Formats: sequence, structure tokens, C-alpha cells
Amino acid sequence: MGANTFDPVMNLKKAIHAALDARIRVLHPDAARLPAPHASYLADPTANLVGSFEHEMAFADLASGDGNEFSWNNSRPPKFQAIHSSSALAVNCFGPHRTMPSELSLAGGTGFDDCRFEDKPCPLDHWKKWTRISRTPKSPNLDFVAQSQTQYVAVESKLTEWVNLGADDRTLRPSYWNSLFDKTIWDSGWIELAAAALEKTLKFRHVGVAQLVKHYLALRWQQRTQPEKQVTLMYLFWEPQNAKDFCECRQHRDELIEFSRLVADSAVTFGWKSYSQLWNEWEQDLDSDSNLADHIRLLKMRYNLDVPLTRVSSNV
Repeated sequence: MGANTFDPVMNLKKAIHAALDARIRVLHPDAARLPAPHASYLADPTANLVGSFEHEMAFADLASGDGNEFSWNNSRPPKFQAIHSSSALAVNCFGPHRTMPSELSLAGGTGFDDCRFEDKPCPLDHWKKWTRISRTPKSPNLDFVAQSQTQYVAVESKLTEWVNLGADDRTLRPSYWNSLFDKTIWDSGWIELAAAALEKTLKFRHVGVAQLVKHYLALRWQQRTQPEKQVTLMYLFWEPQNAKDFCECRQHRDELIEFSRLVADSAVTFGWKSYSQLWNEWEQDLDSDSNLADHIRLLKMRYNLDVPLTRVSSNV
């Protein structure tokens, strides 16, 4: 694409980054940044947190995962320190529940007794046998998992990733063909989506089907090992408060509706919701003695914002 070509999708992503950056500058004007060209990254990961909840367990979860959230990758700064980090969004949202899971309400469920970040529903050795992919360095990580004696809810968190998907979000490696020959591990809908990802015929532009297929496979294994639990894959995403003004936001939701229809009969329940919708539900259901009211208010201050669609400098 030429340097002077206007790309509305990338322009939207830059505008979102700029709006999130501006909000941080208002809320935390003294927060130190990394030097240019990484000025949209905070110097201290704790500066990316909302409120003063106990974050040590959440950070330990992230450090043990495969996302390298706190490490430099060659010249790329730690992902968690990005103002637009979806991992930071998940930690900010669910961080207080890491030490008090019983107060969590998620995917229609309550009474959770354990939750954690960067969880692996299917350990690597089982993943290799389950998928018949022997040469793989890791199994899927879910951004957040909450469970009880009857429920297992896994969250995939998105901030701006859905705006413009990469090639890895649209396709599966050929090695996944091996698993498709075993129909006992697939539900209808999911197997058709996996085949389309392998054949590179997916029509979704904003929903990362390939990643969700991998998560489904991991959760299907989890379901086989704990058949007494209802297993849910929850897709949580951020969008601007003026989402109706952007065709990309409308298309994202339309794709989620279609995706949900395709996998409606799956043994693994699929659900989706915006973070703003989730926080509104939490706010309406708060008990008078809940400690979460202030935290929800801070979440909304940080993330609930309008995004003007303007040409934004490529330095953002």
C-alpha cells in the first residue's frame, strides 16, 4: 500500500490508540513512558493498572504463560506495558477477582472458587496427542479462566486486535488437518470453520477464527476430562462508546452473531460481550457491601471513551 493511501481500518486503529493515550495522559499525567519510538508504552507495568488491587498473583500468572508479557522481544517492548494492551485490559477487569473469585459474575455463572490469568486448559503433552500435532512448542493460553465445581469459563480478551487481523488469525497450519480426521473431538460448526481456515476461505474480517478454533480444541479436551462442568468460551472485546459510528465495529458484531450461529449446537458454549456491557451488568448487580463499585468506576474512567475518526500521525 502506497504511503499516501488512506486505509480506514488502520486509521481507526491509530485513532483508538491515540484516544487511549490521551485518556492516560489525563488520568496519569506523570506516568513515565519508554523513549521514542515506544512512547505509547509505559515505563512501569504497574502504571498500566487501574486502581490499587493486589496484582502480584495476576502478574505471576502472566509471567508463567507463553505470552512474554513482561519481556522485550528483540527491539519490541513488553506487550503488557502498551497503553493498548488487551492483557492489561483483562488484568484490570478481573484482577480484583484473582483473590476473591466468589464475587465474580461471568457468562451467566457465579460462585466461582478459582480463577487465574494465562491458563492452559490443555497441557502441552495432552495437546500433542489430542490434536495429533507432535511438533508444537506450546498449547493454547486463555487470557483468563474461572471455574467452580460446575462451571469452567475461559475468556479471550480483545482490545484493538479485532480491528485488523493478521494472517495467523485467518489461517491454520496444515498440521491441523490431522485432527480433522477424528470427528469424535469436533462439533459441527467448529469443524467447518477449521476446514475453512485450513483452506483459506474464511470470510470473517474481524473475528479471529483460527485462534478461537485452537481455544475450542483445548476446551473440548478440558470438557472430556471434567464432564460434570459446563464449559464456556467467552469472547470479550473493547469498542469505543461511539461504536455505532464505525462500520468496522458494526461488522465485528455482525460477524460475532454469525459465528455464534455457526457454533450454536456445540458442547462448548460460545458467548460474546463488550467489556462495557459486562461492567454495566456488574454495576447493576452489585450488593450494597461490594468492594467492586469503585473499581468499576475506575475501569469506565480509563476505557469508556469516544474515538473521533481522523487522520492520525503514524507515530502514535
